[in-house]
Amino acid sequence: MRSEKWRPIILKHPILLRVRCSLRVLLKEAIRYKFEQLSHLEDLYREKHITHKLMPSQWRRKIFLANQISNLLDAQDRSVLSCAEGSLCKSLEKNELSNDIATLREDMVWNPLLKRWNCIHCYNSYYKSEAQKQHFRKIIEQVKEEEEAFDNWVSQHIRQK
Repeated sequence: MRSEKWRPIILKHPILLRVRCSLRVLLKEAIRYKFEQLSHLEDLYREKHITHKLMPSQWRRKIFLANQISNLLDAQDRSVLSCAEGSLCKSLEKNELSNDIATLREDMVWNPLLKRWNCIHCYNSYYKSEAQKQHFRKIIEQVKEEEEAFDNWVSQHIRQK
């Protein structure tokens, strides 16, 4: 999602809630299945690397698999399947469930500052008031300024050498 506004997705109808939860379960299972497939292939290359030397094409394939695994996990983290707060998620505390299933039934809110999804409980706790949002914007701007300053410093020192 590319919206610059906070977008809550709130469902009240029980059938829609059940459908949403079922779709999230299916997506999580599909991701888990694909992850297991890719991990198995990567393990085969790792075992072969321990016993024999890998050919250049095998090295490229191993790197490609590692990138696919990384992209898959990143996509899951950024999707509506999980809250951006991770282990600090309020749904974990409220539901006393594992991280995998705590947000399955929760309404989600698009966070344009992080470009990720938050559960409704984290939104209410961390971002609901305009003062909280403004404080978070300042932190993000400060981090961006520090990154720019660092990039400028690196580029100046690399050019000098």
